[in-house]
Amino acid sequence: MTTTTIDQFIQDLRENVEGKVYGSADESFGSLVKVWNGAISSKPSALVRCESVSDIQEVVLLASHYGIPVSVLGGGHDWAGRAFCEGGVVIDLRSMRDVRHDPASEIVESQGGATIGDLLAGLPDDTVIVTGTAKQVGLAGFTMGGGYGPLNGQFGLALDNLVEATVVLADGSSVTANESDHADLFWAIRGGGGNFGVLASLKTRTHRLSEVQAAFILFPISEAKTALGRYQEILDNAPDELGLMTGFLTGQDGKPMLFIASHWSGDKTQGDALLGQITSLKGAITVSHGSSRYADSMGIFDPLVVNGRHHYIETRNLDRFNVESIAALVDGAEQMSSPFSGIVIHDFHGKATRVSPNATAFPLRKAHLVVEIVSAWDKSSEDLDAKHRNWATALSQNLAPHSLSGGYVNLLTDQTRVEQFYGETATRLREVKRHYDPNNMFRSAPGSIYQSE
Repeated sequence: MTTTTIDQFIQDLRENVEGKVYGSADESFGSLVKVWNGAISSKPSALVRCESVSDIQEVVLLASHYGIPVSVLGGGHDWAGRAFCEGGVVIDLRSMRDVRHDPASEIVESQGGATIGDLLAGLPDDTVIVTGTAKQVGLAGFTMGGGYGPLNGQFGLALDNLVEATVVLADGSSVTANESDHADLFWAIRGGGGNFGVLASLKTRTHRLSEVQAAFILFPISEAKTALGRYQEILDNAPDELGLMTGFLTGQDGKPMLFIASHWSGDKTQGDALLGQITSLKGAITVSHGSSRYADSMGIFDPLVVNGRHHYIETRNLDRFNVESIAALVDGAEQMSSPFSGIVIHDFHGKATRVSPNATAFPLRKAHLVVEIVSAWDKSSEDLDAKHRNWATALSQNLAPHSLSGGYVNLLTDQTRVEQFYGETATRLREVKRHYDPNNMFRSAPGSIYQSE
């Protein structure tokens, strides 16, 4: 692609869209193509701060005309930086963050750039949506790839709560996808990622929840194996109202510690009894415990996400904890290469497991655990970069014999494992892809299985 082609493309963009258009030669371009992960180095040629659906349509049409690769930037929280395609144009939705709540229908409509924090701030105190644990994450990408979080047991995955979406397709058209209209596309965007078009807006089901009981408990690493064994016993019989996350982080003394973070949205007496099974364990240190709005209980890990810090993530799905997987996790925690690194483990049970594997493009519906191995470090040298990445890779490999096939597609970059996760679902996804995006315009999104097509 020649410089002349790019220059003409940018000129046409500036003549046809309302939003601001930036080329790589613009002074502010460098700051606009930065995300929280400082390790991302992809260099797009242009970025458009879209203001409307029509802006998105114009960018798609012009990119198709000039043969320019396209990527989409929503919340910008994808660790692998797939929002920035090399040499392409970024459809930047960060100016499209409006949130409109309709209490009568129990639906909230949000634009494609809205973050989980935007949604929580735009809802009444007694109303929630299914979220993850970080407010900076964009709701659209979070939903299309799955959407694990503390409320999965009670309300399902985030994608299970998607009611309708406005999608800009590769031919520049805008369609409404729901159970009745473009039902095949609606099925695909619930688990198949952003591989079919640009999610310009989405309607999400809300739920009444006035407060939750939230607790954060730490254990010394010497007690981790016992505590994780008890964690699994509790999870085996967990009510839908219980969200139970665990993992490892570095304590104030520089030593690794196990954490267990619980969310309970049921009867207080029952919740206290469940929590007591954890806090009574040897070595338990209760850092926080109390009732609050759900929104106020979010963001406990937000201070750990420092913009510009380098990150590398591996992921595995476990059927459940066993002696071998617990030993691998504890060993990995003891070898963490940076005090900023950590291991985060989400549970999946309850209502999310009672959805048919064929109902959406997210086929894994049995109870399981999602392991995020997060290596984080301040930029130093290439040798040390490799050291930190190798820690995450080694732990992932040690967990592999005890893991389910594939992994969480929102975090995967290995195409083989993406294929393994989807299994037979991949065939139907490819059919939908060929219908809505036959030339593979939207190929940079998480969960893509179309590069070789």
